[in-house]
Amino acid sequence: MANWDAIVCELPAMRRYARGLVHDKGLADDLVQSSAERAFHKWHLFQSQKKLRPWLFRILHNLYIDYLRQNSVLESLHESFDHVADPCPPGWMTSDLTVALMKIKPAYREVLLLADVEEFSYQEIGIILGVPKGTVMSRLSRAREAMRELLKEYRHQSDRVRTLL
Repeated sequence: MANWDAIVCELPAMRRYARGLVHDKGLADDLVQSSAERAFHKWHLFQSQKKLRPWLFRILHNLYIDYLRQNSVLESLHESFDHVADPCPPGWMTSDLTVALMKIKPAYREVLLLADVEEFSYQEIGIILGVPKGTVMSRLSRAREAMRELLKEYRHQSDRVRTLL
């Protein structure tokens, strides 16, 4: 039962990452549940000398990619969301940070969430996403720059609104 306890301890972080990826509470919860179930059933494949957390996030990320492929949305999601006026569903409380995060490319968002929210190392992110460490570093740099630009734009718009009031 120790393996189940170890998996359960990571569920809040997995849920946070899933919600950052899909922006849909129900779908995020489904991805996390499927990930936990798969990890439990595949526990025999986990190599104890490796870290559990990256292994679990890799499972979650692979299920996310599978979901996108099955729903034929992979190509459209890997485009920028610049054309979206309000990317949040009605009723959501959003901040400039949330909206900016949703507008950057998914490949950048994935790396940004894993590095800056979940605090994985570059190497661990590479394992989770299945890309080289250099690609992780490049995507993270581009993600941070994209976020800076978007937040600067929102700050500028906010300043204009304040002067009108």
